Amino acid sequence: MQIDGLIKWIRRGIAREGGQIKYADKHEIDRAVMSLVLNKKREPSLEFIDALGLERVITYRKKKE
Repeated sequence: MQIDGLIKWIRRGIAREGGQIKYADKHEIDRAVMSLVLNKKREPSLEFIDALGLERVITYRKKKE
């Protein structure tokens, strides 16, 4: 998923958990970092992604000409 998909996925989790603070605490993610990522002011770190049970995958594709 792209960053927008990740943010949507996190927001659904936040709704299920009953709030951003509960979600961040459950996944042991700093609340301020969570806010920065959700507002696209910071890229999620590998530790952030790992805490959510995800992994970063890099892909390559042919350029559009």
